[in-house]
Amino acid sequence: MYPSFHIGDTQVFSYPLIIGMVWSYSYFYIKNYLVQNRIPFPNFSLYYFLTFLSVWLGAKFLFLITLTTPNIKSTIVEKAFWLGGGFVFYGGLIFGGIFSFFYKRYFSISWKSFNIFIPVLCFGHSAGRIACFLAGCCFGSACTLPWSVTIFNTSRHPVQIYESIVLFIMAIVFFRRVQQNKDIIVWYVLSYSTLRFILEFFRGDEIRGSYASFSTSQWISIGLIAISAL
Repeated sequence: MYPSFHIGDTQVFSYPLIIGMVWSYSYFYIKNYLVQNRIPFPNFSLYYFLTFLSVWLGAKFLFLITLTTPNIKSTIVEKAFWLGGGFVFYGGLIFGGIFSFFYKRYFSISWKSFNIFIPVLCFGHSAGRIACFLAGCCFGSACTLPWSVTIFNTSRHPVQIYESIVLFIMAIVFFRRVQQNKDIIVWYVLSYSTLRFILEFFRGDEIRGSYASFSTSQWISIGLIAISAL
């Protein structure tokens, strides 16, 4: 784990640095792509800012509701929680998706105008899992495989790296489909939900919540798989 490093006398934290770079790069890349390909997207900068806000709040909200009541009360008043770690990806995806749906309806935007967001999301999520690996969060269950990594004094599955690799491949595949002008949003939801359901079996962090032998994210995955399949 490399949760932080120093540049001179300044301590830099790996996780927020990578996440900040991902959001910044994604903004400029998507904006330039929309302009160069003459894809109409009203008030893109406003949309991006509000999406960031909804994703942030959604990721925090789902993290909170997976905690026990005493932990919720103590966590919600911590400044470090709101400005630091403590995110659940699915919360951000769901809140961001709901906001995007209403934004699309209000401005009458075609779903194909959102296609470029999918490969960029996959790429950013891939980089985000590298950030998780460096920070030591979202870690895997114990194992003795040759490629295991030591986190919290235990040899574990590098589940963050597993997810990062598959997400990177998904980014390449979906970018090619964007170039072919094909609809990909439903395929993304189906693909990622299936991936996440499988990888949750290799997770070792209990904080994410567990109900009837499945984690919170696995139950959400089942729901998204059913919806996208329909």
